[in-house]
Amino acid sequence: MSRYTGLGDIEDGQVVGLSAPAGLAPIGLSRPPTAHPVPAPAPAPDPGPEPALVGESTVGERGQKRPAKPAPRRRHPKPAAVEKPPQTRPTTTNVPVSTANLIDQCRKEQQLSAGEVIVIAIEAEYDNLANLLQGPRRTGMFETHASRLPRRDDEPLKTISYRLTDTDIATIDTLVEQFGARSRSHLISVAVNAHYR
Repeated sequence: MSRYTGLGDIEDGQVVGLSAPAGLAPIGLSRPPTAHPVPAPAPAPDPGPEPALVGESTVGERGQKRPAKPAPRRRHPKPAAVEKPPQTRPTTTNVPVSTANLIDQCRKEQQLSAGEVIVIAIEAEYDNLANLLQGPRRTGMFETHASRLPRRDDEPLKTISYRLTDTDIATIDTLVEQFGARSRSHLISVAVNAHYR
C-alpha cells in the first residue's frame, strides 16, 4: 500500500516527496528557486536645505526661527483724477435781434455754447470796454454831459438763453458797475458786437 505524506508535513516543510506505488519513481515536490535579493539603490547626495519660499519661516544657524518674509504687495496705479466741469446754471438776457443772430451764428460756426461766445467776447474786449461803454471822448468844454450811452430803441430786442457759473455771472455784474453799462444785456451786446463784427 502506498504511503502518502500528510499535509502537516508539507506545511512544516520537512517532507516534500510523495510515495508512489511499486514500480514507479516517487514524485518529488521541489521548492521554487530562491530569488536573489536586489540591491537597494544608492542614496542620492544631500542637496542641502531647500530654499524657503516667500511667506515661510526659516531656521538660522543657531536654531533661532527667523520671521517669515511677507509676500510683496502689488501696487495698483491710482486712476487719474478726472477734472469735473464747473457747474453752470441757465439764465437769460435781452439783446438786439442783430446781436442775438450774431451770437447764434458764432455758436454754430465755432461749436461753442452761447455762454462761451459771450465770455470770449468780454475777455477779448476787456481793455476797450471803458471806451465802448462810456461813449465819445469828452473834451471838457461842456459841464453837462451824458454819463451813459443812449438806449437804441430802433431795433427790437430778443431774449437769448445761455449758461454760466454763478461766479461768471457775478463777474459780468461787477464789470457793469465798473464800466458804467446800463445793464448786463448792454455790456454783453457791446462786447459781442465789437469782437465778432
